[in-house]
Amino acid sequence: MNCSEDELQYYSYGDQYLCGYTNILTCIIGAFFHTSIIVVYTRKNMISSMNTVLVHSSAVTLLSTIVYLPHSWHEFIRANLYTIEKHRQESWEIISLYSWHLNAVLSYTSTGIAIMMGVWRYIAVIHPLKERYWCNMRNTRIAIAALYAVAIVALIPAINEMKIVETYKILGLDGFMAKNCTAGNRTKIYEMKIQIEDNDFAYFVTFIWYGLLLKTLPSIFLGAISLKLILALRKAKNFRQQVTITRSQSKPNSRSSKTTRTDPTDRTTKMLLMILAIFIISELPDGIFCTLTAFRGKEFFHKYYYPSWELITTLVQVCDNLNFIVFYTMSNQFRVTFKALFRKRNGDMSDSPANT
Repeated sequence: MNCSEDELQYYSYGDQYLCGYTNILTCIIGAFFHTSIIVVYTRKNMISSMNTVLVHSSAVTLLSTIVYLPHSWHEFIRANLYTIEKHRQESWEIISLYSWHLNAVLSYTSTGIAIMMGVWRYIAVIHPLKERYWCNMRNTRIAIAALYAVAIVALIPAINEMKIVETYKILGLDGFMAKNCTAGNRTKIYEMKIQIEDNDFAYFVTFIWYGLLLKTLPSIFLGAISLKLILALRKAKNFRQQVTITRSQSKPNSRSSKTTRTDPTDRTTKMLLMILAIFIISELPDGIFCTLTAFRGKEFFHKYYYPSWELITTLVQVCDNLNFIVFYTMSNQFRVTFKALFRKRNGDMSDSPANT
């Protein structure tokens, strides 16, 4: 970090409280939302293959939210409460390092589960006769377990990318970054650094792997599946309208011919389309930034990607919280089951088969 960047960091400390407390509040709300989703979809009357996928999706997001809490406290709140020497202690940097690794595993898993969600729904809509064989509970659990294993294996090459290093900064008498780079005390602190910056090929491969293969391409793939599902919904709607017209012509006095009901399967598909859209909106910006970093190099990373990383992470946290709102507003059974959790009597809960 050069002199001008140090000065920029010095002046930015006063603006970190708002971002820190906003992130912490978002994480707390998200923890409640995702815990509620897990509790609702693990009720006996809600168990199904797709709901199992949704449970694990919320569980991964919940863990990611919990892991992000100490990071927000360390980077935004502690930075203003303590001097830089106390703020950048080795113990806290170790916590940040392990949080980074765990967040990477959760990010890989979240992407895989989102793809699985799209594929499972695609099979249910396009190939409904094969759904009970391909997307049964056994295959769903095996696929989810495989996703966790692959995510852990995928992290192995990245273990040595981040290291905690000793560095020296010129600090003022107040213990914070000196405005004048030549005036102040030279103090040893600990920082988490990317170790592959000196290796251009490793730098390129890392950001291509994370940005293009794990973020951008999955988002494009889910966008294509979503388009297929939308076209299937329109086709099914046109088919039902045609059937209604045919019945109305053959039985003019029939009451059933005057109304067209929405298929519950269509409502479920629309809800999952909203979840996939939220995932794409939250993940695609990070993927684009990482891919551009791979091609534009370290200058782009330090000038554009790194300063906007916290904003991108906050966007992901906010978008993840929207999942609960989608479930509550678009799924009648989720809404009824969620309300029943807060009633004194549990006998009101339906024991009907699960229908998202």
